[in-house]
Amino acid sequence: MERNALFESPRIGRLFFKIAIPGSIGMLASAIYQLVDGMFINLFLGELAFTAVNLAFPFVIAAYAVSDLVGVGSSVVISIRLGQKRNEDANKIFSSAVLIILLADTLMMAFLFLLCRFVFSWLGAEPAVAELAFQYCIPYFAFLPLSGFLFSFDNFLRISGKVKYSMVVNILSSFAVIGLEACFLGAFKLPIWGASLATCISFGIFTLVSIYPFVRGKCLLKFTKPHLSREEFAFILKSGAPAFLSNLAGRLTAIVLNKLLLDQGGNAAVSVYGALMYIDGFVYPLLYGMTDSLQPALGYNHGAGRSDRVKKLQNYVFASSFILCFLVFLCFTTMPGYITYPFLSNADEATLELAKQAAFIFGFLYLVRSFPYAISNLFQAIGRPLPSIIMTFCLSLVFPLLLCGAFYFLGLTGIWLNSPVTYLLGSILVFAFFYFFLLRGKEGTIESKEKDAE
Repeated sequence: MERNALFESPRIGRLFFKIAIPGSIGMLASAIYQLVDGMFINLFLGELAFTAVNLAFPFVIAAYAVSDLVGVGSSVVISIRLGQKRNEDANKIFSSAVLIILLADTLMMAFLFLLCRFVFSWLGAEPAVAELAFQYCIPYFAFLPLSGFLFSFDNFLRISGKVKYSMVVNILSSFAVIGLEACFLGAFKLPIWGASLATCISFGIFTLVSIYPFVRGKCLLKFTKPHLSREEFAFILKSGAPAFLSNLAGRLTAIVLNKLLLDQGGNAAVSVYGALMYIDGFVYPLLYGMTDSLQPALGYNHGAGRSDRVKKLQNYVFASSFILCFLVFLCFTTMPGYITYPFLSNADEATLELAKQAAFIFGFLYLVRSFPYAISNLFQAIGRPLPSIIMTFCLSLVFPLLLCGAFYFLGLTGIWLNSPVTYLLGSILVFAFFYFFLLRGKEGTIESKEKDAE
């Protein structure tokens, strides 16, 4: 029977670095392309286009929400099955997940084409900005049935132990986006849809590159006749729900925040918020690379009954994510004007001053961000999705929307405070869940559910 020697490595520290470093490097490349994308749009297309992209971006993220739901959820179950040495079952789940993602992304493509114009109108965006935002979305929606697989197969590659291959795919796809976007916007002078087309072409190509090892049968996971039990399908949905809620509920919150930004500060406030999101888009992949790349190893060792190894791995996750977030906090609070300037270089002095104030306040988010993210990742990895679902729902939707109302009288300052206070409340909630579900040993895993069913 095939085994994953990487996840069974006797040295936990070496295992962490073997997985976390390639994962972080791959995600760093992704973060760099997102930063460059924002700079290119500001440089070649101007402030109006930058505002339009920030209005459109919640729809871009939402487009990948369903494939993330199935990809992340199936990865949890697959990792546990491999740890239990039930490889044939893991292959059936893997093959089923691929078919479900294809169908879901096709339906999502049609739904978003119909929805986005209506939402842009509801937001009260200027007609010119709304039209630019729709044009930016078109390539993302059109390519979704293919490009939606990229992030799912990244998970499947890491489950199969091909961490370095995953890293190379992430690096090459990111630099392909940068090259194509420079060509399309700088040399060919394409309009705003050229930026998203560059991303989608790269994603499509490297989706095929990611699938290639599985087609050749060179991975631990192999295509076979798909089959899912009702319990496994339900658990996939539950395990993927945190990622789905983070994408979908988070985008709903972003739409509401964009509405408030337009009402209280106009296009300038939307641009400032967009600059903060682009910077966070650099930090988030690094955090994701450190934590999520360990999820298959955590799930595998949990499935193998090695709780001692799970605890040691998670301690490395806690420490690394906190150090990263603290360094980012220092950058935001010591040089807020410098980190937002590359995205707002065409803006006036008033907008630049607003960005400086916003970045300083927003930076306090990173003092309290690492713990909720690391704990949520742990709950997902070991097959206890309910606490992670509740945490994600509160962090992505409940707390931000409640704070929108509570801080409304503060104007734009209330919007900049929204994320730091959301994660402060989230840290309190997460600590309670961590104590109740893990330190006190409450059960709720897929294994316990299967035993109950028997």
